[in-house]
Amino acid sequence: MTLQEAIRDFCSRYGFEKTYWVAYSGGLDSHVLLAICHELRQTEPLQLRAIHINHGIHPHAHQWAAHCAKVCVEMGIDYHERAIQLELPPGTSLEEAARKQRYAILAEDLNEGDILLTAHHQDDQAETVLLQLFRGAGPKGLAAMPRMKPFGRGFHGRPLLDFPRATLEQYAATHSFQWIEDDSNRDTSLTRNFIRHELLSLLKTRWPTVTQSISRSAAYCAEAQGLLEEWAKEEWQTVQGSRDNTLSVSKLLALDVARQRLFLRLWIQQLGHPLPDAKKLDTIQYNVLTAKPDRQPCVRWQQTEIRRYRDDLYLMKALPPAAAISTRRGSHTLKRLFQEWGIPPWERNRLRNLLSPLEEGERKKKS
Repeated sequence: MTLQEAIRDFCSRYGFEKTYWVAYSGGLDSHVLLAICHELRQTEPLQLRAIHINHGIHPHAHQWAAHCAKVCVEMGIDYHERAIQLELPPGTSLEEAARKQRYAILAEDLNEGDILLTAHHQDDQAETVLLQLFRGAGPKGLAAMPRMKPFGRGFHGRPLLDFPRATLEQYAATHSFQWIEDDSNRDTSLTRNFIRHELLSLLKTRWPTVTQSISRSAAYCAEAQGLLEEWAKEEWQTVQGSRDNTLSVSKLLALDVARQRLFLRLWIQQLGHPLPDAKKLDTIQYNVLTAKPDRQPCVRWQQTEIRRYRDDLYLMKALPPAAAISTRRGSHTLKRLFQEWGIPPWERNRLRNLLSPLEEGERKKKS
């Protein structure tokens, strides 16, 4: 199958009537993707747009944006440019921060049902699998990048995953494309670049088709993970807690450790929170689940936290430190009512703050 056939089949499967956004950096990969989509538009009613994210990091960033705009004008493609100011949270690499903010911006521009196309190829997939492997990932991480997934109000598609980068390079050379070379892509102090230029290059000297083999393993992991998640959804009612979106501690403890981890991960994903690392997950299993019923343990990561109250696990956005609440007449009665109603302690503080002005007003009336 050729590159053109792969993109045609992809767009045919998901609908030529959809609006397709090509994430266009100006580099070789995205230029090939954009050019083939433009060619396809000559014979199919493809609604095509290009979007360029200007990170403003490289000294030539504005020249790159101008190049992308020029190429799109020549092709008659609707061009959109978005500039971002990178924020670097503590402990986050520049590479990771740029990726997260880039995708956040891309998601904002998609309308309902739109499809974002990125030029990820077989080599990218192999790099991602190795990166996840070195992080100690399980089947979900080793499944790497899916060909299609929900994204924002639409979807994110990767129609070139079956092709090695050499195929894209050959296509670009044959058509005499002019593209941007980002010198930072050669910086092997960055982990992904090290894997690409040092590790994979070495592996290819011994196993020329290694990226194809690694990508095939990723597909098997994705298949296995899909079956696990399908089974977990069918069994979901067996671990549900007493309130919406909670899990039952006692029901989880009745399962073996592997099933506990599966349900915890699926629950966290379904509620739209980032997955914790292995150490945090261990803490949830061995400290939170096994805590005494009168304890209220909390585990926090990436602005997310899991709390326990009685037999229920709660997952939420990390709460700020509770404000001090002064003792008032009747507070003991209020505490007893909260307990009878099964209201978790972190929600009681909010209710007390809401009730405080009302109680003050009642006291003034009585006086």
